[in-house]
Amino acid sequence: MWCRDWDSSSYLAFWPASKRLKSALTERKRGIKYTLPGMKYEFNEKKELSEECAQIMEKSFDTVNEERNWNGLKQLLDIREHLAAVEGTGKILTLLGQGMDKSGRSSTLTPFSLEIWSIRCQLLFGLKKFTELLDELTSFEELDAPDLFFQYHDEQKEGSMIPFALRMVHAEALVHSPLPIQAIGRVDRLIADVTTVIGNIPQESPESHTQGWQERLKAVKYMRSRIFHELHYPNLVVSAIEEMISEENEKTQKDLSFLLARIHLIRSEEEQAQQALVEIKESDEDMKVQHETFLSMYKGEREQMQALLEEYATNHEGSSAILNNLAIARLFNARPQEAASLLIEVARKCISSNQPLHPVIAQNIRTISEFTLANKTKDLILNELSAVLPQQ
Repeated sequence: MWCRDWDSSSYLAFWPASKRLKSALTERKRGIKYTLPGMKYEFNEKKELSEECAQIMEKSFDTVNEERNWNGLKQLLDIREHLAAVEGTGKILTLLGQGMDKSGRSSTLTPFSLEIWSIRCQLLFGLKKFTELLDELTSFEELDAPDLFFQYHDEQKEGSMIPFALRMVHAEALVHSPLPIQAIGRVDRLIADVTTVIGNIPQESPESHTQGWQERLKAVKYMRSRIFHELHYPNLVVSAIEEMISEENEKTQKDLSFLLARIHLIRSEEEQAQQALVEIKESDEDMKVQHETFLSMYKGEREQMQALLEEYATNHEGSSAILNNLAIARLFNARPQEAASLLIEVARKCISSNQPLHPVIAQNIRTISEFTLANKTKDLILNELSAVLPQQ
């Protein structure tokens, strides 16, 4: 857990004191419990659990034991049993007095319980259970209650008990609420608070402290660009990416430039797309061929697009992105069986090398399989690839 060794990790808890905290400390209102979280949904794995998963569930969540609970969740995540992991968080929170029907009732908030809430919320977001996520987040309001700060409980410590990942989910989740525009306000406040933290880090602190918070700031800025994209604000997406390009290393700058070029092509801005790729060197073969592919697609030259990718994949060990684009090109050119076969082979290689499969490829496998494979064959293939395909 991030705060187990306070001396070495306390810098991760740095956070500006909220107005509510300052008021409570001034008025000496300690001991009041402001945040009263509780589960509002139970998630039980409906499919039969594997023997490994069942053993983890049985031995890891029968009592509150931070080490055992944490290791159990980690093992479930390692084997991609995400829904079972959500169920595991529910068992832990129930033992902590924050289970079903406990919202609004008094319980003890600790860094451990908040870490479990953070993991639960991240899983719900990843599983696209946004209604349930937003409902369970309401107990935490704006994450600014006095009892969410260390100094409210212990004068010897200072900072926020809220894990940073929970702050990010708390901001981005609003995109999927009835008032998605409010996500922009939250992410802007998050950027302002992180910037304040960076400015307040003591000069004598190790450089790793500043670097760690700068990485967090980058993560929030990437999240902001995703939010702009979800809200269909293309001009703001472009501005956000251009800002990030100036702050990144050379490799990431190239990736972002390529992303920017794709956005311009989608918006029929060929000249701007070409300009975005000026800095990409000739040695970036993967990126070059992907750009030429998208340019061909933009011009409606589907056969040329496929020919470029076929030639490159034959003469090079193409990345998964190249092979996915080749599969889509085959699909565009009325060769769905070949598209499905290629993506299935990519997934098999991921399994044999114990590598994760990109979620876009996973979704494409499911979609293309629906109309290219007989039901029995499709079920056999999807079962074979279940280790790298997300649960549905």
